[in-house]
Amino acid sequence: MKLIILATSLFIAIYGVMAFIKPGRFCALAQRFDSVTGKYAAAAFRIVFGMLMLYTGPETAFSEFFRLFGIFAVLAGIFLLFMSYQRFHNIVLWWCAQSASFFRSFAVFAILLGSFLVYAVIF
Repeated sequence: MKLIILATSLFIAIYGVMAFIKPGRFCALAQRFDSVTGKYAAAAFRIVFGMLMLYTGPETAFSEFFRLFGIFAVLAGIFLLFMSYQRFHNIVLWWCAQSASFFRSFAVFAILLGSFLVYAVIF
């Protein structure tokens, strides 16, 4: 299970670096999920990732962070399941209308979060 968390965390950090260089990547990723099926896929990913965080949390040095982040991810996934597609679509439209500096700030957050999760899983 730690390997799955490690791979996902590396993806988050690497995608953050790529999005910092080319901020439009965040919008492109959101647009890929802009369908009813995509909404359910995004919800499923959040729920599964959150459950993995909860499951592997006790094996890491930052178990409380993993527990809180896992609960947050599961709740976000459940919330997304019950959100209407039209509301989801409006969020995607709003997200893609943001500036490059807005996306770069999220890219920095993704880099820091992904790097921290990699560190926490390895050590």
